[in-house]
Amino acid sequence: MTREEQLREIVRHFLQLSAEDLTTATPLNGSLSGSIGRARLDAALKSKLGFSKPEVYSIATYGQLAGAICGFDTDAPDSEGDRPRVRETLLGEPVRTKNHHDVGVDIESIRNLPEATDYWESPFYKSHFTKVEIAYCMLQPQPLQTFAGLWSAKEALRKTARKWAHLDWQAIEVVHDPEGSPYLIVSGVDLRPEYSASISHTSEFSVAVVVRVSQAELQREMSVAGPKNTEKRSFAQSIRPVSVLLFVVLLVSIWYIIRTR
Repeated sequence: MTREEQLREIVRHFLQLSAEDLTTATPLNGSLSGSIGRARLDAALKSKLGFSKPEVYSIATYGQLAGAICGFDTDAPDSEGDRPRVRETLLGEPVRTKNHHDVGVDIESIRNLPEATDYWESPFYKSHFTKVEIAYCMLQPQPLQTFAGLWSAKEALRKTARKWAHLDWQAIEVVHDPEGSPYLIVSGVDLRPEYSASISHTSEFSVAVVVRVSQAELQREMSVAGPKNTEKRSFAQSIRPVSVLLFVVLLVSIWYIIRTR
């Protein structure tokens, strides 16, 4: 079986199409919609074809996908200059305004996540979650709901700034402090207190909000706190407005979920 024939089988399986119905103009929608759908496709391509490329998350048709993988002449974007580059510096990027906030919100349907008899061996979960995350989710009463919450947090971070947009999913790790509050680590770097995260879910949907506070505002809070107990007080003061913003956005997201059910 050729590479293109294998690719056709993978896409047909996801879209539930016959051989005749799958053409170069076939849109990658349905079960391949959204970040989870494209991540499942990405995991299948890695597992069966040994292929992985950021374009999998943005191309629109089967023809573009075949062009990216098999070298067909399509209009799929493949230029390095067409994609935002991930900056080497994880923290401390220049800010344009004194009180600048970046907010990322993501809502996912839990049923979009694939079922697995063994999360440790599933290509999807091995490709998109770290061992720490898999272990944490497996200890929860409803692992799929927890996986969906972590996914939403990862996706919300990717939406806060262009520099995160094409990070490998395993480079973003969602962990929890002793009180159970989630926070984000990227390539081993703890993003607190510059980034704050909040996660919630129902039995059908997960939602996460990630907020970034500008370095300028953090520095201002530190100067207001004074020389004594600077670290402790500045952290609490900077987190307070972020917590309010997280709470408001989370309420709006939950309202939207309930309204659209």
